[in-house]
Amino acid sequence: MRRLSGGGAVYHDTGNLNFTFILPRDVYDLRRQLGVILAAMERLGIPARFTGRNDLTIGGMKFSGNSQYA
Repeated sequence: MRRLSGGGAVYHDTGNLNFTFILPRDVYDLRRQLGVILAAMERLGIPARFTGRNDLTIGGMKFSGNSQYA
């Protein structure tokens, strides 16, 4: 069975952190939501970046992705 967002399977390993933003469609802003994570990474001294595929990367390697279902 596929996720409602259309994405494939997701593996959750020990120590994995998952979170959900539940918002009305009219206030959803991907860059704003990812900005919360980027700000936390910056406070930890980790140089994370937002990339064109809606992923967050460190040194060009993906560490966070997202999906959306409306």
